[in-house]
Amino acid sequence: MPTAIPITAAFEDMRWLQRFAQRLANDSDEAQDLVQETLLEAWRDPPADREAPLRPWLAGVMRNRLRMRVRGQ
Repeated sequence: MPTAIPITAAFEDMRWLQRFAQRLANDSDEAQDLVQETLLEAWRDPPADREAPLRPWLAGVMRNRLRMRVRGQ
């Protein structure tokens, strides 16, 4: 099991992540939920390539979380 990404790395991208979520969701409550779910996923199952940039991976996780939410509705 890969080790978790450093929490500081996730927080460095927090503002970017929040803006990205807002663009995807168009709803501030939904965006906050997406950010939380994305960070939780990053903590539970971090990317395999620790040397790769984190933002593209976080964006993919967030898109997938949104797809699952829409599919569940």
